[in-house]
Amino acid sequence: KALERKLHEKLPGCSLEAKPHIESRMKTLKTNFQTVHKMLTGPNCSGFGWDATRQVVTAEKPVWDAYIQVHLLFSIIVT
Repeated sequence: KALERKLHEKLPGCSLEAKPHIESRMKTLKTNFQTVHKMLTGPNCSGFGWDATRQVVTAEKPVWDAYIQVHLLFSIIVT
């Protein structure tokens, strides 16, 4: 509730609430962070790097293609 009060003080008329808006965004950011962290530190993810200037994950096309194929297949099986 403290965060909602601060938002309403700084942005009058703002209709954002901690539930569901902020919590949903935090969940999305956490998921994205975990994905990038696994790419950079995971045991089966060699070939990925980090471009500090552009703040992006880097990899050669074959590495991306293999990653996408495995994770797309997993996504289809799970859902």
